[in-house]
Amino acid sequence: MSTEAVGVIPIIEADTNPPATATDQATGWNVLFNAGGEVILRAPLIGVTPFTPVTVSITEVDANGRPFIGGARMTVHNVRAFEGGVDTRVSIEFNGALQVRVSYLWV
Repeated sequence: MSTEAVGVIPIIEADTNPPATATDQATGWNVLFNAGGEVILRAPLIGVTPFTPVTVSITEVDANGRPFIGGARMTVHNVRAFEGGVDTRVSIEFNGALQVRVSYLWV
């Protein structure tokens, strides 16, 4: 886990590797995180620049990586593409960390 923070919001590094690679067509990539509360999730996405349009969604996943809707409320608030990745500010309303999957779609 990263010790870097934006204000008081911690940044959580991705659990999965290797980073995704952008192409000329739309690219999608799923990244797993263990997180809870209000955090910034950082995913390495090769080929993404600050000018790449990126769409993000979040879901809870079970032990097999299958998405489901559980008791936690999760929302995506802000998305920032940077050279080689994406930061996503999310709120995961639960009394502890959960395994979540963030899905990215970019051109």
